[in-house]
Amino acid sequence: MLREDYDSMPAGKRALDLLLCALGLPLLCLATLIMAALVRVTSPGPVFFRQERVGYRGRRFTCYKFRTMKVGATRGATKPTWTRC
Repeated sequence: MLREDYDSMPAGKRALDLLLCALGLPLLCLATLIMAALVRVTSPGPVFFRQERVGYRGRRFTCYKFRTMKVGATRGATKPTWTRC
């Protein structure tokens, strides 16, 4: 978004956006902590899965996701296996 777009944005909408972000961020953090605890308790290994991907113009970046499969499920396995809940 360009600076000119912010200048033309109504003040009420901007205030509502900031308020909703301020209220939503703690809830999102809480949900993230609960998911991390569930992954940690239900299976051994790291909470996050790290994968290198290729983006725009071949630029490599690391993508972090919650781990939903067993550690090493994609290495040497014929098909991935989901963790048990």
